[in-house]
Amino acid sequence: TPISEVDYEQWHSSVLEREAESMFAAPEAHVLLVDDNQMNLVVAKALLEPLQMQIDTADNGAQAVELVQTQDYDLVLMDHMMPVMDGVEATKRIRQLMNPKYQTLPIIALTANAMVDAREEFQQAGMNGFVAKPIDFHAICKQLKQWLPKECIQEVTKEEAREMIVAGNVEESVKQDEQMEWNWKDGLQYCGTEKVLRRTMKIFYQMIDSKTSRIEQCLQEGLIRDYTIEVHALKSSALLIGAVRL
Repeated sequence: TPISEVDYEQWHSSVLEREAESMFAAPEAHVLLVDDNQMNLVVAKALLEPLQMQIDTADNGAQAVELVQTQDYDLVLMDHMMPVMDGVEATKRIRQLMNPKYQTLPIIALTANAMVDAREEFQQAGMNGFVAKPIDFHAICKQLKQWLPKECIQEVTKEEAREMIVAGNVEESVKQDEQMEWNWKDGLQYCGTEKVLRRTMKIFYQMIDSKTSRIEQCLQEGLIRDYTIEVHALKSSALLIGAVRL
């Protein structure tokens, strides 16, 4: 449904207020973000930018296992379903590493599957918590504040929080054609800013043909695990840009 500029301003103001309540700064925190989907990485990094954390990225669980052994991370944000090695298996392997620090390294699952059985699987693997995808700023801030070292957390006032969230967000006029196949407001909610939403839509457009071919190929060849991962990723990517119907 098309939204007016007045509706958008009211909605944007309420979102900004809620996000400001969750805000803190952690410039000394070193975090590893693991996800095989480029769109998810772009959006997650943009969403977390106001927190000022130092963020490295990995494309799969195998890379994550290697990186945690060469870098000193304070926390890992681990996607669930990935090719090569998924987040559950990567977490198990990290917990099996010899150094005691890997037993206490906070690992938070990022997942589009927040069902009870999935949460139990995360817990059994040694994950400390989870955040549903698409990522909600309030929810991920709550997990980060709980699990990051206390010395990394810097409290901020609401006024400072608003400034940190708005900084670098170049707003453009909000227009929505009635024939659009996506919900602009949902896309803004998940991407955080129009700047990130437009960038994410561009990535989606560039990758959709190859992703479609890959999904069809996996189905034809009976590669059901790979097929499931690809469809799961498409679901998450479509929601990020507000393509709820897809």
